[in-house]
Amino acid sequence: MSTAKKRLPRRIWWLVALLLLLVLVEVLFDPFSMVVNAVERLRIRSELAQARSVWETAGIKNYDLKVSGYTPLACIVTEELIPVRDGQAPEKSATPSWQYCQIPRTVSDGLDRVEEAMSWGGRLQVRFDEQYGYVSTFKYTCISSRGLFAPIIADCDQSFRVDSFTPLATP
Repeated sequence: MSTAKKRLPRRIWWLVALLLLLVLVEVLFDPFSMVVNAVERLRIRSELAQARSVWETAGIKNYDLKVSGYTPLACIVTEELIPVRDGQAPEKSATPSWQYCQIPRTVSDGLDRVEEAMSWGGRLQVRFDEQYGYVSTFKYTCISSRGLFAPIIADCDQSFRVDSFTPLATP
């Protein structure tokens, strides 16, 4: 009777070792989210030019903008109505929630915020309205990777969304 044990081929061991190494690198450094973030920024950059063109072509100067958003430890805004006339928004409201907010007051400000955020590090998620080109959703966090070797606790998020956009007839 033969007591010889069957052994796995050497290739299988190398494959298992490589797979374990890849999992370890992902857990420690999280390169996958860095790649996802880079691809997302490429999409945003291409859509930003198109959105700005759509907005400028529409030529809307009078509209009501209802926005909500937050900047941690600074402000939380829930559905603030901003009347924009001749492309200008009134001064920030006197309510404490608006005092330190980084929420754009006009559509052009929102598009400029996205362009500025493209130069920041971190994770950026943006959606544009297809019909008018305004920024419908903006989410930013300074944490770009989540690996165990990137332990960051930060309150550097910014977020806003346009809850409604109502173009008005020119007076």
